[in-house]
Amino acid sequence: MIYTDAQIRTEAQALAPELASVADATLDARIPWCRAHASAEVFGDYQLTALAYLLAHRTTMDLRATGGTGTGSGAAIVGAVTSRKSGKVAESYGASVTSAWAPWGPSDAELAQTPYGLSFLSLRGTRSGAVSPMALG
Repeated sequence: MIYTDAQIRTEAQALAPELASVADATLDARIPWCRAHASAEVFGDYQLTALAYLLAHRTTMDLRATGGTGTGSGAAIVGAVTSRKSGKVAESYGASVTSAWAPWGPSDAELAQTPYGLSFLSLRGTRSGAVSPMALG
């Protein structure tokens, strides 16, 4: 089945209620990326869910990087903070959930940075046709 942008947007907003206040155009601009990573051949009856998780993930990451605007430039999101230093004092922290996905590749490590990306990874793990680092359509 081919899902419309409106169907994908509505499903993503149901999974991620914080997206309800994000402009449709902002969400719709990310849908082609989602379609390229969640094919019907791999996800079958779960394609709409996979597309919605990816849209929620991508939008959340972009909003973080742009300070909540969804446009323009902002700080790059590269992973969790694992250490910090102030003067002569340094602290290190245990590995983040992101690093646990690193063996699968940088795309999966990036997906592991939001609950929606993690849900997509979990769903993808149930699909026999899925490939790593991402299921390409």
